[in-house]
Amino acid sequence: MRLRRVARLRSRPRELDFTYGRVSARMKLPVGDGYWPAFWLLGSDVDDPSVSWPSSGETDIMENIGYADWTSSALHGPGYSADGNIGARQIYPGGGRADQWHTYAVEWTPTGMRFLVDDRVVQETSRNKLESTRGQWVFGHNQYVILNLALGGAYPAGGVQADVDWVRVEQKG
Repeated sequence: MRLRRVARLRSRPRELDFTYGRVSARMKLPVGDGYWPAFWLLGSDVDDPSVSWPSSGETDIMENIGYADWTSSALHGPGYSADGNIGARQIYPGGGRADQWHTYAVEWTPTGMRFLVDDRVVQETSRNKLESTRGQWVFGHNQYVILNLALGGAYPAGGVQADVDWVRVEQKG
């Protein structure tokens, strides 16, 4: 599938929302100023006015702002959202680039999240550490998948398409 220009593909709540498992996608990203591709999960209760964002939880499996040599992953929740998120930047080893095929994944359990790029762990956050240092763990309920390609936007300014070979959701147990 190809996301062209400003595009979003989401599994929408109640059509494919889930709690826990491994979510992955094989992607090749655009490189250049203004491109903002992302692969993420959003809490299915985000539209509930008594919850909303960031209390619904957001899991950024892969986010990029047009740079060839890195992507980032992050968790957003109450007390740790936007610029204060719990995140990490990963640099591709061996001269790898964002515009080459890579697999981005999160392994989501009741006790934490592990983010991977090409099966290499790039960030790990435990529920215990998050709750003892940053705030409430809001990842114990259903989330749904979003793939998008935006142009510009509020994330640091840094023919357009992002190629997605496949997306996989695997629930354990």
